[in-house]
Amino acid sequence: MNSAAQVDRMVEQWKQNGRSKEEIIVHTAEAELGWPYVWGAVGAPCTPEKRQYYAGRSSCPPQDAKNAIERCQALNGSGKYCGGCEFYPNNMRTLIDDCQGFVKQVCSRVAITFAGGGRTSMWDSSSNWSEKGVIGQMPDKVCLVFQRDPSNQKKMQHIGIHIGGGNIIECAKTVKRSTVSGNKAWTHYA
Repeated sequence: MNSAAQVDRMVEQWKQNGRSKEEIIVHTAEAELGWPYVWGAVGAPCTPEKRQYYAGRSSCPPQDAKNAIERCQALNGSGKYCGGCEFYPNNMRTLIDDCQGFVKQVCSRVAITFAGGGRTSMWDSSSNWSEKGVIGQMPDKVCLVFQRDPSNQKKMQHIGIHIGGGNIIECAKTVKRSTVSGNKAWTHYA
């Protein structure tokens, strides 16, 4: 697993080498595989204090709060400090994100920002997209994918980055790979 500092150096090198924004987004998302999910976070350093802060927010769903604490060895009692933690590779920090925070953090590295604070408002803001539609009509290119909330058709409940070939990188428990045809019901793209 790469640390945040390692990813920062890689991104700068890719920019210097003239990589396109799409290539940098794909490579950055891949370089962050394994990084932790923490509800409400957007590129914050993975520290016990930050995990405690996000878990303690009144808007944090109880299971997400529990996971933020349980997956931290300094908070769950399995270790005294961050040293040796899977999210502290080579004694260097990773970042914590939730699904929309991951997308925003990766895209911000190439100066792409989005109107809207969350998945639904990002989707609804027409200023964010040159095109959008249902997943069955998605072109094979780098774009964002969304999952509509089946219990409320006006909301999007999850977001990820389509990196081409039906492959997606998403932040759910950790940053991980999935596919359009996998176990998630990806419903829309933009």
